[in-house]
Amino acid sequence: MVFCTAHSRSLSSNLRLLGGRQCVVCLRATLYRCACCTNDPEYVLACQVRFDDLWAFDIHSAAWTLLEPDGARPPPRAHHTATFIESTSTHPARLLIFGGYGGYRGARTFFSDLFCLDLESMVWTPIQALGDAPPPRADHAACLIDGKFLAIFGGRSTSEYFNDIHILQVDTMQWTTHKKMGNPHHWLALCSHCVEVRP
Repeated sequence: MVFCTAHSRSLSSNLRLLGGRQCVVCLRATLYRCACCTNDPEYVLACQVRFDDLWAFDIHSAAWTLLEPDGARPPPRAHHTATFIESTSTHPARLLIFGGYGGYRGARTFFSDLFCLDLESMVWTPIQALGDAPPPRADHAACLIDGKFLAIFGGRSTSEYFNDIHILQVDTMQWTTHKKMGNPHHWLALCSHCVEVRP
């Protein structure tokens, strides 16, 4: 799955985002790699094919395993975000997928949807969140604040680069939109960037 930084960056003891056009999260000793696109030379043009698969990499045995969760999985996509949410007394550990796009070049479809993977039951669930969802986008940044709020910042669509912030309260699955943060010096600050929380 999509989003990433140009270099590895540790966000917490349990979470790491890796470079490239994919999304990888680390939970304890296992990396979870969500679908992205292919550069296989078998295809005439790179990244014409999007995937919806989910892989786990055990960092002790150095082995990949293809996972087959039940439920309604996200449509094939790339350039999205995947955010790990720790278990609580009321919710199991979860992986939240937001945004990205499917298709290729002129046929791209940008998403503003949410999907949740229960990491205990391994079931995908599409989330119908309350409030106004962010406009469809890809190459945005996402980070979890205090384990309770998922912040989505920036990104792009076919015709626009964003500098807005949207907050999802993960317990109630309700969106709140915050005002734009003002124009940065260069539009690249809003696309293919990263955000992290510091104490």
